[in-house]
Amino acid sequence: MKESYKPLLTPWKIGKVEFKNRIVLTSMGGTDLFGWMEWNHFDKDGARFILEVAKNNAGLVLPGCQPVYNPLYGQWLHKNKKMYDDLAKWMPEFHKTGAKLFVQLTAGFGRSFTISEMMEKLYTNKALRAVSKPFMDLDKITATASPSPNRWSDKVPSREMTKAEIQEFIDSFAKCAKLLQDAGVDGVEVHAVHEGYLLDQFTLHYVNKRTDEYGGSLENRYRFAAEIVKAIKAACGPDFPVSLRYSVVSKTKGFRQGALPGEDYVEAGRDMAESEIAAKFLQDAGYDMLNCDNGTYDAWYWAHPPVYMPENCNLAEVEHIKNFVDIPVVCAGRMTLEAAAKSIAEGRLDGAGFARNFLADPEWFTKVIEDREDDIRPCILCHNGCFNMCHYKGVPNDQDLSDSLHLARCAVNAEMMQWDKHYIKKTDKPKTVHIVGGGIGGMEAARVLTLRGHKPILYEKSGELGGTFIAASAESYKGKLRDLLSWYRREMEKLGVEVRLHTEVKEIESFGSDPVIIATGSTPRVLKKVPGHEKMLEACEYLLGAPVGETVAVVGGGLTGCEIAYELALQGKNVSIVEMKDDLVSQKGVCLAQLKQYKEAVEAFKACYTKFPSAKNQLVKMALFREGENYCRLGDFAKGAELLEKFLKEYRSDPVARNVNAGEVQGLLAQCYFKMDPPAFEKGLENLTSCVTSRYKGRRITDAVITNGFLAMVDAAIKTGKCQETVKFVEAHPSVMNISPTRVALYAPRLVSYIAEVLEKSRALLQEGKQKESEDYASLAMVLMGLLPDQAGVLADANHSLDRLGRANGAVPGVTDLSHTLDRTKVTALIDQFNKMKEEGKVMDAFTFSFMGNQALVHGSQRVARAAYQLINESYPDAPGREDNLYYLAMTTWQLGEADKGGELVAQHLKEFPNSKYAPMLNTLSLEGLLKDKKFDLCVQQADKVMELHKDDPTHKFYELALYCKGASLFNLGAADAARYKEAVPVLERFVKEYRDSTYLKTAMYLLGETYTNLGNTDEAIQAFTNYIARFPDKNDANMAAVLYDRAFNYLNRKNPGDEELATKDAKEIVDNFKEHRLFPYANNLLANLYAGSKEHEQEAEGYFLAALESAKKLGDKRPAAEAVYNLLINATKKPLPVEPKEAVEAARTARRDEVKKWYDEYWKNSDQPGSRYSLQLAAAAMDFFKDDKEMFDPASVKMQEVIVREGKKDDPKMTVLLEEAVNSYTKTYMAGNQALGRNLDANAMRNHFYRFPGVDNDKDKTLSAMLRMAVIAQTQERYEKAPTETDEQRAEKAALEGLVKQLFVELKRDFKPSDLPPYTLVKLGVHLANTSQPEESIAYFDEILDPSEPDPVRKKARINGMSKYRKNAVFGKAVALGRSKDNAKVETAIKMMKDELSKEESSANPDRKAMEDAQYNLVKFTSARQDWPSVIAAADKYRENKSYKKNLPEVLYLQGEAYLKQNELDKALINFMNITGTYKGLVKWSAPAVLAQMDTLWKRNTMSQGAGKQPSDRYIAWKAGSQYVQLLDTPANRKKMTAEDSALVNEVKDKTAKFGSDPAVSQERADIAAYEAAIRAAKGQK
Repeated sequence: MKESYKPLLTPWKIGKVEFKNRIVLTSMGGTDLFGWMEWNHFDKDGARFILEVAKNNAGLVLPGCQPVYNPLYGQWLHKNKKMYDDLAKWMPEFHKTGAKLFVQLTAGFGRSFTISEMMEKLYTNKALRAVSKPFMDLDKITATASPSPNRWSDKVPSREMTKAEIQEFIDSFAKCAKLLQDAGVDGVEVHAVHEGYLLDQFTLHYVNKRTDEYGGSLENRYRFAAEIVKAIKAACGPDFPVSLRYSVVSKTKGFRQGALPGEDYVEAGRDMAESEIAAKFLQDAGYDMLNCDNGTYDAWYWAHPPVYMPENCNLAEVEHIKNFVDIPVVCAGRMTLEAAAKSIAEGRLDGAGFARNFLADPEWFTKVIEDREDDIRPCILCHNGCFNMCHYKGVPNDQDLSDSLHLARCAVNAEMMQWDKHYIKKTDKPKTVHIVGGGIGGMEAARVLTLRGHKPILYEKSGELGGTFIAASAESYKGKLRDLLSWYRREMEKLGVEVRLHTEVKEIESFGSDPVIIATGSTPRVLKKVPGHEKMLEACEYLLGAPVGETVAVVGGGLTGCEIAYELALQGKNVSIVEMKDDLVSQKGVCLAQLKQYKEAVEAFKACYTKFPSAKNQLVKMALFREGENYCRLGDFAKGAELLEKFLKEYRSDPVARNVNAGEVQGLLAQCYFKMDPPAFEKGLENLTSCVTSRYKGRRITDAVITNGFLAMVDAAIKTGKCQETVKFVEAHPSVMNISPTRVALYAPRLVSYIAEVLEKSRALLQEGKQKESEDYASLAMVLMGLLPDQAGVLADANHSLDRLGRANGAVPGVTDLSHTLDRTKVTALIDQFNKMKEEGKVMDAFTFSFMGNQALVHGSQRVARAAYQLINESYPDAPGREDNLYYLAMTTWQLGEADKGGELVAQHLKEFPNSKYAPMLNTLSLEGLLKDKKFDLCVQQADKVMELHKDDPTHKFYELALYCKGASLFNLGAADAARYKEAVPVLERFVKEYRDSTYLKTAMYLLGETYTNLGNTDEAIQAFTNYIARFPDKNDANMAAVLYDRAFNYLNRKNPGDEELATKDAKEIVDNFKEHRLFPYANNLLANLYAGSKEHEQEAEGYFLAALESAKKLGDKRPAAEAVYNLLINATKKPLPVEPKEAVEAARTARRDEVKKWYDEYWKNSDQPGSRYSLQLAAAAMDFFKDDKEMFDPASVKMQEVIVREGKKDDPKMTVLLEEAVNSYTKTYMAGNQALGRNLDANAMRNHFYRFPGVDNDKDKTLSAMLRMAVIAQTQERYEKAPTETDEQRAEKAALEGLVKQLFVELKRDFKPSDLPPYTLVKLGVHLANTSQPEESIAYFDEILDPSEPDPVRKKARINGMSKYRKNAVFGKAVALGRSKDNAKVETAIKMMKDELSKEESSANPDRKAMEDAQYNLVKFTSARQDWPSVIAAADKYRENKSYKKNLPEVLYLQGEAYLKQNELDKALINFMNITGTYKGLVKWSAPAVLAQMDTLWKRNTMSQGAGKQPSDRYIAWKAGSQYVQLLDTPANRKKMTAEDSALVNEVKDKTAKFGSDPAVSQERADIAAYEAAIRAAKGQK
């Protein structure tokens, strides 16, 4: 799995329910557990889908929304109890996956209910309405907050719900939730203050006009939703989680009017300001999670984003709303894994919602985890299978009812929810199948046939697979379709399908009897009856690259037509859709075209001119003009030019035509010549010059004619290279575009496009070495830049024009301004457009400077280019193209030698555009800076990008730099996360191996050794440091002391024979040769510690400690000083005393005390520092030493208190374990010292001291306060365990101590949250709770160790590291708690936990034998609790196989014996019980139950006696076993040692023995055996 995705695998919680990862299957209609648009029942198809998703690593699964009131048949969901029973039986299978299930309950649709034509007929016909009411009460189904129009139909309005109906829904929510809870569901989701469903309609101003308590204020409008969650909590308890489906913002302009991405609009529904308040209100009402998106059914595409919507379209709003709540927040809506993982990692989101992905490929997330993303069948966001109801207008829903049932089908996965219809089954009769056509249909057929065991052969006429789908996926926004096409091609290759490209099949007879599938698709329909059809493009022709003009008519408003129109609009084309129906994207019906028939117009004008040429026809010359004009419109510019030229020769003689402005005709002629293929540039120039000259002479020539002629000229110049001619034309006619800024602005987009094209051409020519031609194009670009309008001038002129036109409604429609008529609508639109551009930072002037900079770069002027880009950066920082502009500014600045300023600009660019196309280059420039600034994570990311850029040339200096920076950064990251050290190893190893001459080699070799050291890989570390010394032997090397010290450290940790000597040698080399080095005191301490355990080197050790102290003081380094003083003090406390004489003993004791006090004072004066472990350890050692010293004990106690409080108040997770040890030491010494000094402390005194510890604020210093409490409990427990029980008084005192321990635990649990507690306390409290009557209360405490609830990631890692030594305690404690549960699913979890622990230890190089024994023992206990008797026997056998397992053997034998009994294997059971009684008689806790079980088993088996002197009866043996057991244990001495529980067990055996012995048959057998034994003795002469 990609590293960037791993935040998605982190666990999280909703309330107290934990989820294994962040993937949420959000609800889809048709995936319901209780049916959808049908009679309520437990839906096996829905359950199958849900289970499949859970098996494929979804963390939280939400089936389709379940109406509490079923629109069909009017059923209330809580009334069908059987389906809940069916659900309860299914839930254990679901929970085996580790996923959690929340069932989504909905109040329904209200005005959003999708109305079909059939429903309209039912509603509008009173008789039919009455008849249909029992199975479809539309009046009730569509009721909403206030009278409103239905979203889809004008014929079925929505009435206002009554308060009684509202309460009925609230009650049903609560009842359903309780039934679901009882069935084992983990939580529910209330649907929905979301997407304009019923509950949401109550919250929205534009729907809710009520005046009662459910309308008006925010609190009232959200009351319905709030009362639902309160009712659920009242029914199910506060800990049963309730999520809310919530739309953050409605994105709605009004009824049936949705807002589009980026659109300026006035929100009619819930805006962000209201949402911020509403989300907090809903949280406070009781919701435990918000499952979020945006939209309403009036803007349905936000909640169900099709391919045309942006990825992560709802994420920004959802991340924003998380800032206003404390509960988890999930986001859905075209989410990408990258965005979701990043948002979760940064704490801006808690869960990521995905839905359609699971329909297309239920295994998709498993494949992500397994790094098989290429195998994922992609969802193409088409809605064809899963949401088949989208229309442009509010028409009735025209779905078939069968399309509503199991709505969740999939266009790319035929099997989905149709498993009985479409399935893969292996054939036993494989065939060769010929498939003609390699499109999607052909490839799908080949895929299915292969999976079924057949051999398909795929024939494709073209050179690639894909067919029509290549065209269908061509639009810019169709990336998902292209992904599907790629997937099919990979599948063909992976499955080994035989593909024959460039193969046209003209007949199928050659295939013989083999089956043939024709998958060639359809032939496009050509509207041959429409004149001009030969000029039309078929959709696929355009999609495959055929060019179109600026104005395009799309014939047919179906999905294909609308998609093409959308693509054309994105390209800036002027598009019209022609559709015969009154709706776009209609799912049914045929779209027929209606066109402007230019060809027919040409024929008509031609007939007018040729057939009626007489003078009586006053329009004859105009017909000639119009014929030429329409040929131009048809794109036949040569014919158009010919006719227009003819018109200019003939028009003067015509009384009508002579009024035509010849200049405008010449302008049109110019366009024809320029647009010919190839362009007739000179003729175009001639006519355009005449046109402009006419205007100069005062003739009325419109802006459109001149400007379009000029732009056509520019286009022709680009194609022909006539740039200088165009430049000269502008110089000769400078006012060619000198029209008002308002009017020239209309042409600005085309100008910008041409400038970009001209500059690109200039660059290309320069690369080809054509300097002169390149400069010509550059000159043209500069001229065109000068024509771009000044934005401020545009706005000023447009507003002036609008004043002339009149702003108010009813003003004159147009004003003539010389050669142009201004239109108020256009001017207003232009002002709005430019104001919006201004708000968005889109400044036309910035385009000009950008082009200037680009052109300067092309021609090598770095300084001019930098000046242009700097001007944009300073004056237009928000202009479009900032990514490019800032990049070029950074690069030109860097290249001009201003490295510091360049570096700042690089950093600025990377911050603003982290995923920029320029990032590889900029990353390279910034790598060392990032390393220096300790931005290690970013450095790793950027190093990867640089290496990817240069992956084909690893010798490149940038690759070398990137590899080094990555390794160094990973090493530095390892300090906070040890896993990063593991990542660093292969990187540094590769660098050291491949870059032997690099300037970074020395540091890389050292870091490699350090990395191995931190990982505990001592052999590798030693070798790495040895390699370093061999490669860089110079003793003046700055790193040499560190290398020697670290190698010595690793020798000591490795502990091989001779390693201490090697460590000593390295440390001595530092001491001898590096006296001024910072490691000199550390090396002395190391040598001192090596010698400290040896009597013969005692003096040397002390000398080294003293040297360490002296040099540390000189260097001002308190850390080695603290270590030295601590060891000098400890050594002083251990100095032996003489045996006699008394005076010598006292003198030596005084000298030792004085020396300890000397080091004690020295430490606190010069070596103490916060956060030092030596401060806690030395304070504890000194307090213990002075515990019987009247002068020093109290000051030492106070100092210990001060240090504990100082370190505890910092609440540093890294110090927690050490602090706990210090507190425990203080507790023991405090009691011992006070006792030694004659101060008796009873339980209350101890409790008061630790509960009111000096300097501790119990409300703020939670962790420290908890440690002190635990210290009291530990001491009280120790007293309880050691308390004698020989007398009644002692037993009573022990019972009182036991009660006090329990009370102290109760107080501890009451006063502290798990997150307040340190690890030792968590374990002790958890173990205590796990053994109470409510063991599951302990789980939260064990979980706090396994996954701390600390929100800060750095502190959390530190807390996890601090708790690592207690992880096993927590795992076993949690397993014990779950194993004692009455819930079989939880017991099953406990069993899995123990099996996992066993597996982990068995695969370990150094297995923990104690943990393995405990795990195997727990498996016996847990399987016994589950009454899985065969598993108990197997687990016990495995425990007994290991002869070293003895601690719990009596209990294991007993539980196995019980299991044998349950299996009716009495003989085996007896062997186990007899084994216990024979070996563990003194362990009454198990020997007594074993004897009792043995007696009962024998009594039940009842094998009869074979007669005196032979095998006695089972019942006699039962009595005898009890009799012998009682005889052995029931003595005054034994009874005295027994606990009350043991004594009671012995009494039970005694009673049963007496009962069995009094049985007549047993009494008789006893007598017979006694007589027989007496006779034998007599025969032997014995008494």
